[in-house]
Amino acid sequence: MKLKGNVAIVTGAGRNIGEETAKVLAAEGAKVAVVDLDEGRAAKVASDIKAGGGEAEPFIANVAIEADIQKLVRDVTARWTRIDILVNNVAISDNKTILDITKEEWDRVIAVTLTGPFLMTKYVAKHMVDAGIDEVARV
Repeated sequence: MKLKGNVAIVTGAGRNIGEETAKVLAAEGAKVAVVDLDEGRAAKVASDIKAGGGEAEPFIANVAIEADIQKLVRDVTARWTRIDILVNNVAISDNKTILDITKEEWDRVIAVTLTGPFLMTKYVAKHMVDAGIDEVARV
């Protein structure tokens, strides 16, 4: 249980790689914020973690919206006081060619896949600095 006492945020944790990452972190003792845009998926993963003896809570956020990210950080710290680990897992792709993708679709891919992780890192790092967590230097 090398992560006992740590709090982890995993974005896109409602399925696939994010789900498995959240479960591994919980198995190692971390308290896990299971973040997804789909409330049902986030709740199921958090429930599965709890059923396995871990600690997790579902959090709903759109990482393409800065206010959602700020609220997420506030909500996670209100629940567990601290954040030690951030896994920026969420990403989207429409798998369209450049000839088929619209500008609006492109903007959404960029917002979720690039801007979201930038903003998540910014606000989690700010929390870490404000909390005096030394490990923030490794971000």
